[in-house]
Amino acid sequence: MNFALLLFTLLVVTGAVALTDRVWLADLTQHPTNEGWLYLSVVLDAGDRMVVGWSMSERASTELVVDAVSLAVARRQPSVKVIHHSDRGSQYTSLRFTQHLHDSGLIGSMGKIGSPGDNAMMESFFATVQHEVLDTRRWRSRDELRSALFIYLEITYNRERRHSSLNYRTPTEFNTEARAKLTNVH
Repeated sequence: MNFALLLFTLLVVTGAVALTDRVWLADLTQHPTNEGWLYLSVVLDAGDRMVVGWSMSERASTELVVDAVSLAVARRQPSVKVIHHSDRGSQYTSLRFTQHLHDSGLIGSMGKIGSPGDNAMMESFFATVQHEVLDTRRWRSRDELRSALFIYLEITYNRERRHSSLNYRTPTEFNTEARAKLTNVH
């Protein structure tokens, strides 16, 4: 068994996923516009449900997922090794991406083939994005959809949308409280 997948499973079972910057989940989706497809890659912190990294492109390339991870690392600057969990899409299995994870100090983990349930939180996240943004209208251009997704990810989802799993707080509120508790402990 893949060591990172075993560690990921252990963190989920023991509840350690509730801590921030322990497990990041990743996936990508696509949506049509009148100009063609727009691809969105997202990195979600499993502990505070915050979108910590994202990237958009006209292509579902390795660079799309590398850019999303780069943003997550730059924003969070994790002090411990973070598990980056994704499916086995070609972007995530590429040599370029696995080297980027290593260079960023992240531990790569991938789900088992044919087992989408281990990334259920990401599937749920994208179902929410689909319902609240993507399927709300027909998008004239990629730029129009990019702007709507930027506002949703950075403002609506991270700062305004409350989550039952976070005791009805936003990811930003939960993260701020968690970091304040850590500061008070030390």
